[in-house]
Amino acid sequence: MTESDENKVISEFRSSRDARLFDRLYRSHNQSLYAIAIRITGDPVMAGDAVHDTWLRCIDRIEKFEGRSSFRTWATGILINCIREIWRRERNDLYLSDIQPEFNGMPALPHGIDPLDLEVAIASLPPGFREVLILHDVEGFSHEEIGGMLGVVAGTSKSQLARARQRMRDQLTGHSRVNDER
Repeated sequence: MTESDENKVISEFRSSRDARLFDRLYRSHNQSLYAIAIRITGDPVMAGDAVHDTWLRCIDRIEKFEGRSSFRTWATGILINCIREIWRRERNDLYLSDIQPEFNGMPALPHGIDPLDLEVAIASLPPGFREVLILHDVEGFSHEEIGGMLGVVAGTSKSQLARARQRMRDQLTGHSRVNDER
């Protein structure tokens, strides 16, 4: 669905609350939202709960969607907040050794890097680093979009990404750094 078609569907849904219109939005974005959630949480159940909560909020807040970003970006921002709320609600400090995210759409890895090592390296990143890395490098969001989703400036997103990438390089090459915990 093109962005102009999407904006038309959103406008019509706002006025009619027609379930068929909502279904078009849902079918266009649900798979992408779930993929992001699973990559960030590493937990299919938590990811499903977060996506469910996201859609409920999208329906409730559709009047507040101003179109300054794409619907996908807006919904992903809501998803990130839902994931954070679930983590807080469950008082889960994210024992990172237990997280095993799935990366189905990853590009080819450089020679000598094991996909499992990459998954472990990503899972070991602090949540803020992991969110920015996944949103930028895997999902392709810009730093401005990520900043809007996470409530930070684009420069913060850029620095988080640089630190996340450095951590990944250090872990994959056997180096270790203890600072920059986020």
